[in-house]
Amino acid sequence: MSARDCDPVNKTLRIWGKGRGIKSEVVDLGAVTVQAIADWLEVKPIRAGETDPLFTALDFPNWDIG
Repeated sequence: MSARDCDPVNKTLRIWGKGRGIKSEVVDLGAVTVQAIADWLEVKPIRAGETDPLFTALDFPNWDIG
């Protein structure tokens, strides 16, 4: 999901389906979740409407992928 999929004003997040990503669902977010996303965006700022991922790994070299 990208930053533009998050709507903090309406407290919603668009989740895209698997595969080609043509199906999506809008889910409601609680106030605590909206605040957590706002806190995250203070650490990793994103311009409104940007297509960068909303969440990214901060410590990728230490992921156990195998």
